[in-house]
Amino acid sequence: MPLETIHDRPVFEPRRGRRYIRAALTVLIVGAGVGVSAVLGAAPASAHHGWSEFDTRYAYYLSGELTEVDWGNPHVDATIAITNVALSEGWLDRELPGGLEEIGGQATMLSARPYDGGNDHLQLILGTIEYNQRQGMDRPLQVGDQIEAVGYLHQDDDELLRPETIWLEDGQGIRLRLLALPQEPEPAPQNTNSGATGDEAATPPPADSSDDASEESANEAGTNASASTSAAPWSVTGTAIVAAVAGGWIYLRRRPSSDER
Repeated sequence: MPLETIHDRPVFEPRRGRRYIRAALTVLIVGAGVGVSAVLGAAPASAHHGWSEFDTRYAYYLSGELTEVDWGNPHVDATIAITNVALSEGWLDRELPGGLEEIGGQATMLSARPYDGGNDHLQLILGTIEYNQRQGMDRPLQVGDQIEAVGYLHQDDDELLRPETIWLEDGQGIRLRLLALPQEPEPAPQNTNSGATGDEAATPPPADSSDDASEESANEAGTNASASTSAAPWSVTGTAIVAAVAGGWIYLRRRPSSDER
């Protein structure tokens, strides 16, 4: 039997081999392009949680123990196991973190009602590390920390809450909002006769161009910027793969087959 045949078939068929290689390279190019698009498109969207995503008509109060903490950017996440939802005596007399009352913080206190969403745990969105530190959070939160929180539930995810204020175990209040809310909070039923529900107390002033406004705008935009930065290495890698595969495909198309030589 000649060396170049096995069972009457050629050991190597150049044209068929070239077709297989081209098909494989085409699949790689398409796959790499889809992967890069997914990374660039999904990362910023999943990271951003602006106040407009939350139902700011109703504020909810809860307290409990942190069971998970992700102390990192684009924003700090924490999971709280809820142990209490009853507002304490003198709730409306509670001192707010500095500057919060000037942008309608008392309206949130008036709107606060016991959390009744039916979940034993909630995920808390707490802003970027730098943002939290500027507001007085001088150490990372840890699993086991006991905190109180008042904030707003996400419009499409009832397990996601963005606090306006949290109180640490030592009573320190941390301000997590610097701008007026997109929609005015409604007073809770137990506060409608509190004597502090007038327009002046309940309506937050409009957002302005102050340093606070600039800082929170940077915090909102920072989630997208951080996510885009983290996606950049994948973008570069994906682009390099696509370029290499495309170059190989062009080379094979232009290279003459053995029959043409």
